[in-house]
Amino acid sequence: MSESGKSKQIQKSGDSSVNIQAGQITIGLTYQDVKAIALEVFKSNFYQLSGIAKNTAQRRAEEITNQFLDELMKKNSQGLKSAGEPDFQYALFTVQKEYAKSGDKDLGSILVDILVDRTKESNRNLMQIVLDESTQTAPKLTSNQYAALSVMFTLKYTRYLKIVNFSEFSKYIGRSLAPFVPELVKENACYQHLEYAGCGTIGIGSVSIEKVLLSNYLGLFVKGFKQNDISDLLEKEPRLLEIISKCLRDPNLLQIRAVDEPTIYAIANQLGIESSVVNKLIEVQKKHTMNEKEVKDYSVSVHPCMKDLYDVWDNSSMKNMTLTSVGIAIAHANIRRVTGEQYDLSIWIR
Repeated sequence: MSESGKSKQIQKSGDSSVNIQAGQITIGLTYQDVKAIALEVFKSNFYQLSGIAKNTAQRRAEEITNQFLDELMKKNSQGLKSAGEPDFQYALFTVQKEYAKSGDKDLGSILVDILVDRTKESNRNLMQIVLDESTQTAPKLTSNQYAALSVMFTLKYTRYLKIVNFSEFSKYIGRSLAPFVPELVKENACYQHLEYAGCGTIGIGSVSIEKVLLSNYLGLFVKGFKQNDISDLLEKEPRLLEIISKCLRDPNLLQIRAVDEPTIYAIANQLGIESSVVNKLIEVQKKHTMNEKEVKDYSVSVHPCMKDLYDVWDNSSMKNMTLTSVGIAIAHANIRRVTGEQYDLSIWIR
């Protein structure tokens, strides 16, 4: 091809700008194509270092790029085509840059997880914006803050539908809470910085762990009631017997055969039972349910980590904090890194 027939691209930039130049590479990208683009973007934009520092930065950039591409091929191979998009290249460069500076393995895994999710968003929407922001925010946080976000997200924003007995409850604590508890701290600065970074807001209201557990898993804490306690309700609505079972804690007594209220109402609705009757049945059950102290004592007996978790929660801003979309996205990525739990982030960010 003659010189005049070649595609020419010229870029000029200032000290704080980022050069994103994909040329005509838009479709049919292979693993090696994307790797070459990614490393070229890093080389063109990362500030020039010297000696060992330069070599270290380059090695880390290649390391995180390989890690990202490996995860991408496992979870969303179609995402390779994103490499030709300027906005995605910017997100990728952010990940490379931040990992090149710190070399922190945990941060690298979180950034890769977020970036893989980012490849699934081809259109500019809320999810794409949140994930882009998360790649810039996650490097501002410490392991203590990742753990705090993970615990707050798990307790305040999730309900595990598989928890229908004490064995599953014990597994839940051991799998979803215990791994993060050793990293939790009480210091206000930890949570003030989370607020500063845009991961959450600290309000004057608070919620206790006991209330969360009672709300999400009420059926586990029922002491049981007698059939005579609901005889008037059964006379009015005999189908209530279809949503009642033996009490988990005392087989000689009864309880509603669902762990949380939304499920109770869903089952009752399928049976055509009026919600007003269900309300009265739930009121009866709550009169025969553990109080908050009993819930706390029981959960501590299930797993030793709960004693420390209650201590930090009750004596820090964890109980007062509401997470933002960015805080949720980072918590989501960290939970997947630590526990392997595979949530669909779109449940919380639409």
